[in-house]
Amino acid sequence: MLLSKEAVEKHGFVSTGSGFLYEEKEKKLLKNGICLKFGISKGVGVVKNGKGGIQPAVFVDITHASFFKSQNLIESVKSMFYPKDSTTLTADDWKEFQGLYKGVRVYVTYQESKSITISKLSALPVQKITFPFEGKEISIPQYYIEVKKIPLRFPHFPGVVNQIRKPDGSLFEEVLPLEVLYVIDNQHVPAQKKSPDVMDAIRQENIIPPHARFNLIKNSMNKLVPDSSKNEFLRKFGVRVNMQSNEVRLKYLDKPRISMGNKLIDPEDKTNWRTATLSYSKPTSIKKWAILCKPEDKKDVVIFVNEIIKAGKNKGMQFNNPKIVHLNDEDDLYFWSDMFCHFAQKNFDFVLYIGEHSKNVAGDAKTNHRKIKLFESLYKVSTEHISMESIQKCLARDVSTLQNILNKINCKNSGLNYFPLARGNEKYALEKGDTLVISYDVCHPKPSKQRMNFEDPTFNQLEPSVVGICANVGHDPHYFIGDHFFQKPRQESADSEMMIEYIKWLLKSLAKNRPKNSRPLNIFIVRDGISQGQYEMAYNEELQSIKKAFYEFDPKYAPKFVMIISTKDHNKLFGEYSNGKIYNPYPGAVVDSKFVRNDCFEFYLLAHNPPQGTARFTQYNVILNEINMSIDEIEDFVHALCYEHQIISAAVSIPASVYLADKLASRGDDLYMELKKLYNELKDIIPDLPNVPAGQEDYKQLSNRLGCKNSRLETTNFRA
Repeated sequence: MLLSKEAVEKHGFVSTGSGFLYEEKEKKLLKNGICLKFGISKGVGVVKNGKGGIQPAVFVDITHASFFKSQNLIESVKSMFYPKDSTTLTADDWKEFQGLYKGVRVYVTYQESKSITISKLSALPVQKITFPFEGKEISIPQYYIEVKKIPLRFPHFPGVVNQIRKPDGSLFEEVLPLEVLYVIDNQHVPAQKKSPDVMDAIRQENIIPPHARFNLIKNSMNKLVPDSSKNEFLRKFGVRVNMQSNEVRLKYLDKPRISMGNKLIDPEDKTNWRTATLSYSKPTSIKKWAILCKPEDKKDVVIFVNEIIKAGKNKGMQFNNPKIVHLNDEDDLYFWSDMFCHFAQKNFDFVLYIGEHSKNVAGDAKTNHRKIKLFESLYKVSTEHISMESIQKCLARDVSTLQNILNKINCKNSGLNYFPLARGNEKYALEKGDTLVISYDVCHPKPSKQRMNFEDPTFNQLEPSVVGICANVGHDPHYFIGDHFFQKPRQESADSEMMIEYIKWLLKSLAKNRPKNSRPLNIFIVRDGISQGQYEMAYNEELQSIKKAFYEFDPKYAPKFVMIISTKDHNKLFGEYSNGKIYNPYPGAVVDSKFVRNDCFEFYLLAHNPPQGTARFTQYNVILNEINMSIDEIEDFVHALCYEHQIISAAVSIPASVYLADKLASRGDDLYMELKKLYNELKDIIPDLPNVPAGQEDYKQLSNRLGCKNSRLETTNFRA
């Protein structure tokens, strides 16, 4: 609050939540009555000062966010449906508008002290709605012109229904025309209502080169505290902000070497390495596989298959000729079910689906991708979806696209493409078999899904959350496999009972896949996506469930644990200053001596090469260290995990196990929503479907039916 006063009173900012200030003026107008605003993100903490002591620090970044534009509600309607004529708006259009604007607060233009929250629209246009007034039945337009002296210009539009409680406690409904309602300023667009277009606009505004971004941050700080030494308000509280104390030492970690086939590779400065001429470390053999494609695409598909088989052999893979199945009607669920039932009964290893990645009106991927993944999960047959656009690229000799497809096929079929060899940290090297890495993440409803209120009116807060969990328990110590399970909605902590069950499954998988390594000594838990206020929950609840699972698996087995929390959701930025400009540091940069917590190991690591904008380091907090590793050892270990992705031939920004856990959780979420969408049709085709919508009593059955645990998919990285 101390740092907000100046910006709010003198520079046109408004506080919209803890740690955020946004300019009242709009920066950019979007569709649907939505705008973008420039803002400041700030936080405080007690950190090391680099001189052996601690001190409070303020962290500032700039940001952009979406808001509902403050305007007459009619203008919001026009923005949403332009260039449609207002007389042609349909019931579906109004349902879409209601879904987006439900929960938005508006005031009444002729009585500005009165405000309401939009809940629903009237079923009829206001010109067809009457109510008793002074002993007679009167229409809404007639009431407004006779009583309010306001002629309605859009009587053919529905109105907003507002419930009012009478003195006797009973409720009655008034209907307010849209044109007498005005959207109140500074209302964020909720995450679940941000369309892909809105999210893309936010991303584009936030992609700012480092030097420009740091200048914007500096200017923002001048608005927060123009001169703290002369700021009487801060002085009275004994606060002074030193804006010259933000120098920090960067150190650089050695990049791990990459083992691919029988060769060792040194990644380039941007962490990438060339793979076209190298074989896989563990190439797979695909004996029985099928291709699903449209009849008109068969000619190109056959040429593509020959290219895949040829390129795969150069990588050490073995392919038998596939069975080609024509998709005459992609909407025929009986056909999909019969086809996948056949693949499962005949033990097909793999199914390649060739289809378009077309976009719907909201910009979201069409659900044929989700559909094939749903049938993959129901029948436990591994699949890959490739667009005809990608096939055309391959036929045009686009080597990178072909390599990417091969990487996925090999990985999905239990192959290992490559693995990193950490330098100077061999003690905890995965290939030794004494180290187990477990990662998990919780997924809540995502904005890009069809569950958005204005696309899916059935969305409610009772949709289950999904936990993705994985570990390096495959046939090779570098091969991660995992699954997802469902739990109570909006619960950030992983369910204890389910966590125990899935940890024990991972341990049993390890004993089956690598019996010689079935009791690793060092267990690393890498958890993603929680704030510092949730560390206690992770330690006291989730970690204890994990330890209990180990004990139940084998009471005599007593490994040591390290628990690391990773997050990119912070507002600390680090740049390299050279010749008067600020640049992104090279990959491998670490901050661990200043601006980090004093009560636990905390460090910031830039493992990847950011393709554009300002680099954002990943923050790591070590909340348990039973092995007594040094900070250098932990940094090297985490750094190497960022080179385990398997599909991308470069480092990623977070440990690959965390990346996989996040994708597994998202996959479970997608599967649930697709099953819900198709449920009424599928329940007559597939008799043992779990109940949808799912209640709490259904989560276990849902997890078993849509997951891979205890099925033929459990030994594969099916989410690759």
